[in-house]
Amino acid sequence: MIKNAMQKIHKNQNGQTLIIVFMMMVIALTIGISISSKYIKSLSILSKSDNSARALAVAEAAIEHVLLLPIATLEDYAQNGTCGANCYLEITSGEGQVITATVELSKLGNTTDPFLVDLEQTGSSQVNLAGYPDNTNLNVCWNGVDMSVQSIFIHGTQGSYSADSMAYNPTSTTHGDNNFDMAAPLLGYSHCFTFNSQTDPAMLRLKAVYEDGSIVVIPSGGASLPTQGILMESTGTAGSSQKKVSVIITDPILPALFDYTVYQRSTTEPLSN
Repeated sequence: MIKNAMQKIHKNQNGQTLIIVFMMMVIALTIGISISSKYIKSLSILSKSDNSARALAVAEAAIEHVLLLPIATLEDYAQNGTCGANCYLEITSGEGQVITATVELSKLGNTTDPFLVDLEQTGSSQVNLAGYPDNTNLNVCWNGVDMSVQSIFIHGTQGSYSADSMAYNPTSTTHGDNNFDMAAPLLGYSHCFTFNSQTDPAMLRLKAVYEDGSIVVIPSGGASLPTQGILMESTGTAGSSQKKVSVIITDPILPALFDYTVYQRSTTEPLSN
């Protein structure tokens, strides 16, 4: 009887041991799967990060390669919309991965669409108007909260240029004592002013007052703004990652000091304005 009881206890212990071993195996397997999953995920993140860096690097390298070409060549490429092999870069890494970049060139401006211009308080921006239709309106608009805009519209021909000065506050401003004109809502923008191109428009000089910001120059009457430069967009690809780099080659811009010479009131006294 005692012997039978001991056998029964031994069998129960064996059953409990199997359950414990099974549970430990399940726990170990769960931990192993979790660690493996995290490790694979970390490798995936590292791979994507590495590909992202490579895609950006090859995009920048392609831009640098194209920038070595003469400006006249770039203008031809932008006009034709293609530059063939000169706009394609392929690099094979030490691990055998092929990374590529393609550069697209296009004319900046040369459209009826609004043209975006960044303005600063410390410098002047310039919009080329040579070739814009005579006696056609132009709208200057922005959505900034407290930015006012000073502008100089230059028109005429060599030896007989004229400059019209304009300064506008936004529709709501705390600087009403500056004697600037007041902009008005127009074309979906909070603040706009309009001027006429008159005859032989040449350029529009623009400067921010009180804070930096952006404006758009909007042609009217179906007219197009003249070309403002070249837009270069390089797209780099490495694995599943893509990065884009954009570079703008603007037309020559007169320095900010030019604005002071426009307002000169004397040919013998510097800074007489």
